Amino acid sequence: MSRNASFQKVMEAQHVLLSFRTNNQNSFFSNYQYCAPLRGAYSFTRGKQALFDALIKKIESSGGQYIKHCEVLAIKKGKVIDVTTMDKNGVASKVEAENLIVSTKWQNMRLVIERKKKFSFGDFIRPTKVTHYSFTIHLGINSQCIPEKMARHVAVISDIHKDIYNDNLIILESGASENDKVAAASKIPLSATVFLADTQDIFARDNLHQTANSIIERLEYFLPFLKENIEFLDIEESINISQKQRDVVNPKYQIRNAFFTGLAAKDNKTRFGNIYLNGASLLTDAGLEGEIISGMNAAARVSAKRK
Repeated sequence: MSRNASFQKVMEAQHVLLSFRTNNQNSFFSNYQYCAPLRGAYSFTRGKQALFDALIKKIESSGGQYIKHCEVLAIKKGKVIDVTTMDKNGVASKVEAENLIVSTKWQNMRLVIERKKKFSFGDFIRPTKVTHYSFTIHLGINSQCIPEKMARHVAVISDIHKDIYNDNLIILESGASENDKVAAASKIPLSATVFLADTQDIFARDNLHQTANSIIERLEYFLPFLKENIEFLDIEESINISQKQRDVVNPKYQIRNAFFTGLAAKDNKTRFGNIYLNGASLLTDAGLEGEIISGMNAAARVSAKRK
């Protein structure tokens, strides 16, 4: 990789697509990400929603309850945890449980863990900080401007000598697989994603408009006939979607490897004995699989308590 700048950028682009980390791309543990396609982890035949739907069915078939379109008003912590929710009609209800698993990306985490800053030696030797958030524009395009053999996911790199996070990478995702491209005049959805540094100025609305226009301009050398084949492009709505996704889509993290293992991981446990965390930020080295693995770890802790 050190002798071939183009090949190095290809591997870095794959790391960006599959990992949540921005550093140590040439480390031993980054190879776990490089072999992700061999493990079948890079895509799902029917999409991630199919996996989510299967999880909901499993929960409900086991006697669990799936509630949506509600807001958590309060969480009372103790041997039994009381969660007060309010549905979209303004009706409040209460759910009781012995244990609680909560996402690290939940906006109302303050209801679970007070804001009192407590020193953690684990955080001191393995600090994690958010460095970049994704910004995506959504287009409807005429499929005739898409190369016949273009993959569904493509990493477009503008300059092989420039840092990949320095406005130098665009990830394209086509909404149609190769088998679905039947008619030359058919319309397909296309998304273009870049990673922007976590600063207020960059995510200001005016700057996002400039970024969106820059994405189209930079794609011109890869898709020379893109502009005249855009059937639909709503930059305002793309900005709205990306701003909402900040609380859902995993950002990019910068983290130091653990001293002994080389694998950076944070504990699922909190200072409350029956409240556990799950989220990709707990296991950033595992990339796309990190959130799933961290959730399994939290569930395993609950199961172990019941034995």
